[in-house]
Amino acid sequence: MPQSASRSVAAAICAFLLPAVAIADTKAVYVSANGTESLTFQVKGPMVRWDARELSRDQRYALFDSARGVMILVDDGRKEIMELKPETLRRQREQMQAQMAPMMKQLQEQLKNMPPEQRRRFEKQMGAMMQPPGGEPAMAFTTKKVGQGTVQGIPCERLSVLRDGKQEHEVCLATRAAAGVPAADYATMKKMFDSMRAMASAVAAVSMPMAAELDGVPLEMKSDTQGTVRVLQSLSTDTLPADAFTLPPYKKTAFEGIPGMK
Repeated sequence: MPQSASRSVAAAICAFLLPAVAIADTKAVYVSANGTESLTFQVKGPMVRWDARELSRDQRYALFDSARGVMILVDDGRKEIMELKPETLRRQREQMQAQMAPMMKQLQEQLKNMPPEQRRRFEKQMGAMMQPPGGEPAMAFTTKKVGQGTVQGIPCERLSVLRDGKQEHEVCLATRAAAGVPAADYATMKKMFDSMRAMASAVAAVSMPMAAELDGVPLEMKSDTQGTVRVLQSLSTDTLPADAFTLPPYKKTAFEGIPGMK
């Protein structure tokens, strides 16, 4: 698989996914700090679609089928689609862990001579590969309330998302009702969040704002690790075209890895 496709999968995991609504469809548009459109997020029935800047520059977008629990990367440039499930990443991680176990054992011995902070940074970059064969990567994400905010006239609570006690993201969460998000679409989004967290846990090098258990609609998302800011510009419940959520008849390709697992 081309390196750009690998980066796109990681971006699809890291590019932040916001909750939304059903019965009426939902569309949310986020902009970056300079006002440029950064992420468009849409929900229709059991399907979620997002067009993120990280994906669109490579002529890609992502779909999530909540009925099957599958994330799908659509590549319009190459006319290809690739399906991902948490077990796909977990299976690859286990294979890679087994292959790299002897080298990792030697590396861990060398790490003992590193200063603690430098060692922690290196272990975080290596992610799942630092775990023993069959071991689950540690994803110790917690949250801390840091204040209140208002975005587009909607009140939200600011939360710091910490990993191993250090802030990596900050989000401003509104309640589903305050954001005007229908319950059915929000339930679809919660299924996607669960799947995203499971996929991220397979490669501990991946960090995203919703890696922690958060309940609400993100109106603003700041990532210290990625250096990005996304702020809600608009949220509507107008009917969306069905063909935007229909898979094109492209060739299916196999998943071959994402950064942190090679």
